[in-house]
Amino acid sequence: YLEGTPRGAEFEESFVFIDPVDPSRNVAAALAPYRLRRFIHAAGAYLRRPRLTFFFPEPVRPWLLPKLAARLQNFIGVEMPRPEVIDDIVYSQARKGAGSLATLLREHDFTVLGQTFFVDDYILLAVELESRELSPTTLHCGPPREQREHAENFLQKWEGHSRTVGQPFVKEERWWVEIEREYTTAGELLEAKLPELSLGKHLDRCKDRASVLEGEQLAVPRYAAFWTDYLSGLPPWERG
Repeated sequence: YLEGTPRGAEFEESFVFIDPVDPSRNVAAALAPYRLRRFIHAAGAYLRRPRLTFFFPEPVRPWLLPKLAARLQNFIGVEMPRPEVIDDIVYSQARKGAGSLATLLREHDFTVLGQTFFVDDYILLAVELESRELSPTTLHCGPPREQREHAENFLQKWEGHSRTVGQPFVKEERWWVEIEREYTTAGELLEAKLPELSLGKHLDRCKDRASVLEGEQLAVPRYAAFWTDYLSGLPPWERG
């Protein structure tokens, strides 16, 4: 709580700024945790070396598109028109939407390295992956050998299954089977699952106008400054 603010309801957020006219509302509820961490870092950096760039940072100097394209090879994103809702709502749902993409990709064995979003006339939800492609097959873990009922169900399901490669086998007292992946690229996964994926109430209404973008497709002029800022990792007050 900020010192001197009236105590109202208890809040879950780490940073609380109570609405002066509604003590039950935290006007800082939409503040993302990473933004709060950046603010704390900025405050410490300012105390160590005060300068005007903390308040008036230099504008981002976008990298050339070929450089961005090279750095974005393992990124995948979804682009859609911005819905006509207030910033508090659209930013909150964009953050949720990026998280939903990351969760979907993890559930299908893609290694997620990061997630981000950009809001302007368009909304971009993006995820960084270790790789946008997976091997054609994967090992599926079954029950322990001694659990006969579960083992029988496992064998009944996978013996002769259209996705099974070879026969189920026992390794270290547990059943395993090699199966073909349903999706081997992040792009085909998002194309298939996007219609049923929950991104947020207002973003879901825009999914029929959404596009999946991969790698160099993300390196376009309207996102150049955003990507440069994100990939450089420099805080705003350090731009030169």
